[in-house]
Amino acid sequence: SAAREAVGGQLISLHVCMDKDTYKNSIRVMTPGTPYFGVREPAIVGALYGHYEAGLEVIKDLDTFDAGKVEALASDHCTIDIRWDLQTMGIYIEAIAKTTNGIGHAIVAQGHDRIVLLEANGKTLFVDKTYSETDSSFEKKRVIREYSLKDLYDFSLEADIASLGFLKEALEKNRALAELGLKNASGAGIGAGFQKLSGQSYINRAKYLAAAASDARMAGETLPAMSCAGSGNVGITASVPLISVAEDKGKSEEDLLRALALSYLVTIMAKAHIGRLSPVCACAMAASLGIGCGTCLMLGGSFEQLEYTVANIIGSTGGILCDGAKFGCALKLGYAVG
Repeated sequence: SAAREAVGGQLISLHVCMDKDTYKNSIRVMTPGTPYFGVREPAIVGALYGHYEAGLEVIKDLDTFDAGKVEALASDHCTIDIRWDLQTMGIYIEAIAKTTNGIGHAIVAQGHDRIVLLEANGKTLFVDKTYSETDSSFEKKRVIREYSLKDLYDFSLEADIASLGFLKEALEKNRALAELGLKNASGAGIGAGFQKLSGQSYINRAKYLAAAASDARMAGETLPAMSCAGSGNVGITASVPLISVAEDKGKSEEDLLRALALSYLVTIMAKAHIGRLSPVCACAMAASLGIGCGTCLMLGGSFEQLEYTVANIIGSTGGILCDGAKFGCALKLGYAVG
């Protein structure tokens, strides 16, 4: 979208080059509002109909589109390459759009919506001078790494509850995704399958709500997810299950918001250590810690019990690999929550 909008005109061809991990996380996911998996057709949709200034909601205004045009351009005038030579771990996506006005060029790096270079016909429109392709230390510079688990625990207990009110949006958006996933048996219908299991405890409900929200997201349902640490599925895993716990245990909204604050903070801390794009499943390795710590806090757990919770979870979920975002992610989310 940024590459085409930089130069304007009608799209003639598109070339996209990306890091291997972004490619891995794209090839079996459906793009919202479209019937398309993967990279090629969604890239054309973004170039034709997207607005890059909307950030992660680049195609939020997509209503209808010319499927024939999209598929013809994707088939004959769109190429996808992988930057195998990149030595740093993190997001890298480069797009070159040829249009009736010339050549547009854009690079997104280190964050899904962080544009570091924008050019039109060889003229630089924007460059982020803080970005370096060879910088492998940017993950280590995340502010949250300066804090301890005890700091996060104390903050979640002591913060002014009004300052945590924005977290309600995460609960509302991600729960709506879960309900849609259950209603439509979206994706592989894993959440809907969990819902049919016997023994409907709040634990199983927490699992099927999270799985159903992932089902909906991976299947390209058009409702938004509230992400955490740069991932929608991570945001789902670290939030939706707490609703089930709070409702079953009769906890207040304040209890729920404080638990969610800790869950998201712990998740972000863990994700800052394993990397934004990594070979391990962030839902199983990071969000599972968040949801465990949030549940512990909500049930009145001490900091010592919180430490035991972290040890128990790492001992059971450590090492689960990420083999790419797909319908089957719902199974991993359910396991991480359980």
